Amino acid sequence: MDFQIGDVVNRTFGAISRNFVTFVLLSAVLVGVPALALGFVQLGVGSGDVSNIWTLFGLALIVNLAATYVLQGALIHGAVLDFNGKKASFGECLATGLKHMLPLIAIAILMWIGVMFGMMLLIVPGVILSIMWTVAIPARVVENVGVFKAFGRSRDLTRNNRWKIFGLFVMYMIIATVITMVVMLPAGAFAPVAAPTEADPLGIGQTSVAFVIFNVISTVLAAVVSATGVSAIYYELRKSKEGVGAEELAKVFE
Repeated sequence: MDFQIGDVVNRTFGAISRNFVTFVLLSAVLVGVPALALGFVQLGVGSGDVSNIWTLFGLALIVNLAATYVLQGALIHGAVLDFNGKKASFGECLATGLKHMLPLIAIAILMWIGVMFGMMLLIVPGVILSIMWTVAIPARVVENVGVFKAFGRSRDLTRNNRWKIFGLFVMYMIIATVITMVVMLPAGAFAPVAAPTEADPLGIGQTSVAFVIFNVISTVLAAVVSATGVSAIYYELRKSKEGVGAEELAKVFE
């Protein structure tokens, strides 16, 4: 059975439509709230209130990193159960995300280091690595393999299908960009911003309340599409290469 881009796309948006409230609520709690906090820290920089601002900014970034990968674990749980015709509760998804949080963060950091190093080698190696390691995170969550073995599993599963996965990457990036543009336009997101100031040399505080709120909305929606999409890629790869169906994958959560 061949790995088909159309099957991945249909499975991604089918799972989202059937679990929209649960998935968006998870994303709102896990990445929306940290993004909102980060946005208001930025507003504090822009207003000139810089007391302890860099400490708060660093903490917000750390919390945002951790929450992002808890969300990935949570949505992988929900998506895999959906592929098996079941529905996972908010609590079940969240528990799975929290259970795998530390290994997923470790995978994310190692992946980032590898991809960035590859990008320095004329970009192409970094792109190849990012595609090769696409399903390392779902492999960890579903198969409960170790951090380093997750990279090996992803390498094996993506072999011979990497051009198709690259096409899916491009498609999801376009979808995420469209979501961001549609959501951010009401906030005047593309209007010119003020120049950096002495208090804010990096210009991170040059934003508005409207920008922060609409940015949170677009972040929440894009995170749902991204995590569910990766789950669908993993499922279709297992199905095409190993003949493993949704029921067998879902047994790990019982």
